Amino acid sequence: SSFAAAHQAPSCSHACSGVLGCAREALPVALSQQLHFAMEDALLPPAVAQDILRRYADVLRVGRLRMNGELVTWETDSSTELQLQSLCVRFISKLKESPDLKGLRPGDLRLAVYWFCKAVSINYALIEVLLMVKR
Repeated sequence: SSFAAAHQAPSCSHACSGVLGCAREALPVALSQQLHFAMEDALLPPAVAQDILRRYADVLRVGRLRMNGELVTWETDSSTELQLQSLCVRFISKLKESPDLKGLRPGDLRLAVYWFCKAVSINYALIEVLLMVKR
């Protein structure tokens, strides 16, 4: 639709792309800055993001998981790229709440999303079973 196309373009003043970037302009300044830092810390290297999208996208469609007993949800009614972006922001934000991880630098948890997706993906589990049967 034209609405989706207009909100996918990198047109916001933050030099972001996608719906999350555009939505920040309507937020109060303090909240916008918090979202900006949450997104910065959750950015995956492009090659890692592409690997998740190509191999482990089945995880993205689920839209929910329990982490330390609490429900974590992310957007699933959009493209897989935006689903991944939403998962990254929510997953990393939840990890940062853990007292055990408080001393880490911003960005240290960035690859946690990759390892999570790989560990729980049916594609990864299936290949492991096939390799075990082959042996």
